[in-house]
Amino acid sequence: MRQMLKTSNLEEQEKQGLIYCIRLLTMTKRSESNIRQKLKEKGYDEKVAERIATGLKAKKLLNDLEFAKAKVYWARHGNLIGKKRIAFDLRKKGLKTSVISEALQDYDPASEKTSALELAKNRYDKLKSLDPLKRKKRIYDFLARRGFDYEICREVISEIEGTR
Repeated sequence: MRQMLKTSNLEEQEKQGLIYCIRLLTMTKRSESNIRQKLKEKGYDEKVAERIATGLKAKKLLNDLEFAKAKVYWARHGNLIGKKRIAFDLRKKGLKTSVISEALQDYDPASEKTSALELAKNRYDKLKSLDPLKRKKRIYDFLARRGFDYEICREVISEIEGTR
């Protein structure tokens, strides 16, 4: 059970909320909507949550664009997911479409294809024993779930099937 807020004084709530948010931000970057959600879960007043979020943004401790760019970088270099999945995950985190678009602006389609190719090769090796048609479908479905575009999935599968 989460510990709920014990004070009703708005100034005291703001102090406690700020300390709580700074603790959250030291663990990992967070979006503005995530901070608001965490404060709401703890029982903070909406006005207090608004003032805390505004204050954190003013002090540059909370920046949705930086958060989105970090998630895009992680997705490209760590988790190997496609552009569609990145956008979906960022929308789920409460980010605005304009912020998501700006964060994905530098996303290189060639690196997306490289990531898809790497994943598909690994998957192909695991599915060698399957019927070729079934193997293609499973690889395609796997890439699609990872957020790769139809064209990239199709190109990667033909490239893999052609080299094997």
